[in-house]
Amino acid sequence: MEYDQSDIAELHDVIVDYLQNNPNAADSVEGIMNCWLPQAYKNIDRARTEQVLEQLVAEGLVRKISLVDGTSLYSQGELKS
Repeated sequence: MEYDQSDIAELHDVIVDYLQNNPNAADSVEGIMNCWLPQAYKNIDRARTEQVLEQLVAEGLVRKISLVDGTSLYSQGELKS
């Protein structure tokens, strides 16, 4: 499935909205894909989700923590109201 820039922007906003409503949430890419995203995004591929998460990390909106086993956890960064 191909995603254009508007799809990426929407996914970006969905993740930011989720974190605004769940400020203590922290999860792996798989957890985000399975639990944070609405049904409309359930078929999005992992690479696209990671791309959006890395963009959010670069923007300071999401924090990325690497665990000893190599898993990355993503949580709220400096979200703006």
